[in-house]
Amino acid sequence: MKFGICVPIHGRFPFGRPLEYLHRVLAAVEESTIETVWVEDHFWLPDNEITASEGMPGVDEPLEAWTTLGAMATITSRVKLGTEVTPMTLRHPGVLAKMAANVDVLSRGRLILGAGAGWNRPEFVSQGIAFERKEDRFEKTREALEVVKLLWTSENVHYDGEYYRLLGANLAPKPFAKPHPPIWLGGFSEKILALVAKYGNGWINATNAPPTDVETEKKRLYQLLRDQGRKSEDVTVAVPLMAIIRGNDNEARNEANRYVERGQFDKTLRFFADTMRYGLVGSPSVCIERIKAYEQIGVDHMILDVRPPSNVLPTLELFCREVVPVFS
Repeated sequence: MKFGICVPIHGRFPFGRPLEYLHRVLAAVEESTIETVWVEDHFWLPDNEITASEGMPGVDEPLEAWTTLGAMATITSRVKLGTEVTPMTLRHPGVLAKMAANVDVLSRGRLILGAGAGWNRPEFVSQGIAFERKEDRFEKTREALEVVKLLWTSENVHYDGEYYRLLGANLAPKPFAKPHPPIWLGGFSEKILALVAKYGNGWINATNAPPTDVETEKKRLYQLLRDQGRKSEDVTVAVPLMAIIRGNDNEARNEANRYVERGQFDKTLRFFADTMRYGLVGSPSVCIERIKAYEQIGVDHMILDVRPPSNVLPTLELFCREVVPVFS
């Protein structure tokens, strides 16, 4: 089992300034055996997510993901850097391919493009960006993936799709990673699994997905990989879990409850409702047992979602000291 951490870039930052916050968090990560660092990719989030992370809606909105990754590339030297995940239709794929290649060059090949089809309709509409119905959005995502890979690997790209057209486009400098940076797709629908099977180097399931669901969806993915003539080992299986780790269970649970109460989240949402049941909420010993349940079904990579920002360093310190060694 390998581990990553999704560093929250929305809400109220400790230490006052975002850059100071990133420096302190990334210094701790670089000294650990954590292998990947991820950031969300949103222009805007619903008010309850900002409030839950101790911020003010309309003020403490997310930092822009790709420019933040560019800063992270200069702060770090070891960890891989990725987006969890980039809505592929939020930007023109030619622009996205250029930004991503630039981060890969600056980091000397440490980029992972986390990709998805997008879900936050108001975020698109407010920017005047089309938010198609689900079927069309997945087709547009497929075209965007093709465009990005072509620009990363080819010269004078001509592409004539339903949504995107390129006429002799070139991208330079090319990414440092060869043949190109890995692409990990996020989601669990049949359409996402089909995109993983065709284009993906990794698959990121939903946050707090129950082990039984992951196992079922993984079996379906492996069949789709075989249909594409690929092997199961070609794709890293990753699961994000909300993580609030403290010295004892009650302290961790109380902190998690405060997060949920601040956000007034709909308890029917798996993302939040299953935090207590499947997330890494509790003492290190509780978290170890929960991780083992995912390890037993073949999960390769676990990503800790450590929101709010004030939770990052306390959770990271205990996790690296008392949990990671068990899986080394």
